[in-house]
Amino acid sequence: MSIAEYQLSELKHAYQILALPLTASVPGIKQTYRKLNKRWHPDLYVNGTSDHAEATRLKKMVDDK
Repeated sequence: MSIAEYQLSELKHAYQILALPLTASVPGIKQTYRKLNKRWHPDLYVNGTSDHAEATRLKKMVDDK
């Protein structure tokens, strides 16, 4: 796999995580990211619970892309 193919693959994966089409606008991407960031912020859940662990995992997944 070439570097360009890898980058395209990573970009497509990021759009899948955000559940956006590849034609999404920059404001749409920002809005979706912020909404997911607020929804899955670990500070909203009690530390040590399964909800907190899931929120931490999902927020990390969104932030890594």
